[in-house]
Amino acid sequence: MTSTELLDFLGRRIERLIFVGILLILVCFAEAYVATVNKQIREDRHAMAITYLLSRLESDESRLTELYQSKSESLSARNSTISAEGKREKAVNETRIKLGLPPPAPKPKASSQEPVTYGEALRKIVLELRLQYPELGAEFAQHQYSDFTTPPKKLIDTFTEKKKVLESSPTTVWGIQTPRLLQFQYAGIDYKFPFGFVSNTLAIVLAPMIVGWLGALTFTRQRELLLITSLDDYKLAFPHILNILPVNFIRIERLFQQTGTAKDRISRRRLNILMASIFRTFFILLITLPLVFGFLYSIVQLFDLNKDLGAIFLYVGFFMAFVMFNQMLYLAIQEWTFLHKKEFYE
Repeated sequence: MTSTELLDFLGRRIERLIFVGILLILVCFAEAYVATVNKQIREDRHAMAITYLLSRLESDESRLTELYQSKSESLSARNSTISAEGKREKAVNETRIKLGLPPPAPKPKASSQEPVTYGEALRKIVLELRLQYPELGAEFAQHQYSDFTTPPKKLIDTFTEKKKVLESSPTTVWGIQTPRLLQFQYAGIDYKFPFGFVSNTLAIVLAPMIVGWLGALTFTRQRELLLITSLDDYKLAFPHILNILPVNFIRIERLFQQTGTAKDRISRRRLNILMASIFRTFFILLITLPLVFGFLYSIVQLFDLNKDLGAIFLYVGFFMAFVMFNQMLYLAIQEWTFLHKKEFYE
């Protein structure tokens, strides 16, 4: 393969990489949007309360059912026991008085700790909710979340229905109405995916894709620039958008020969080289900055909601963003170094 054929091959490959980069920008934008939706949904106070209460009620359903069923029986048994003990104590006191004996010594007080009731169990769940999510405030301690007259099964059904209604209602992010769950059908089965799962998956997939794309573009462009520096005819370079080369057009130069000095012509040539380099750098940043900062934005959003994953998640994400930033920087710098003082003539 001759240098001209290789230059054409590299130019076509860079053009394809630019189109792939535009698609990556769209995917990165989608990832940033999904991460924002996920954060907004996860920070929904109503949804957090309902999800927590429903999980607690379902995990403690058997114990709560026993407490609910035994509350009326326990109350009647306790009243009858107190009544029987009162009658017996009264009879003993009357007999001791007839016999001339002093009244009996007072009995030690029973432990103040009462057995757990259904109402106390519900209050404990609501209290744990407020301790775990202090920002939720006292509104979740209202009667609708701790109805002591409603059986556990009915409470679970109520909160399950509330959760379904909440999940079916859309939320608004960036002015776009978005469902709370991504759904699709396959083979007659409905699949539902939370935005957190989709956002994590996209971030994991995007990291190596962006790094690989930046690496391919950097080294392909490097090889093309090495060939361009040895050219005398700029028209041999493939005419993609990065090949805005500093060309001295003689017909345009002649327009300034009568009015400009040799020093002015040198200044115009330097300006020509500078403007071409600025334009190429601008376009490189135009397609690489959205990728780097979009990925970094998504990582910060995900870490803020998934701190339980540990610091390793944030460190890996920032490391990948650091690698992307250095690739972007090197890609821009080589546009200035390889074509330094290089100018073509018509």
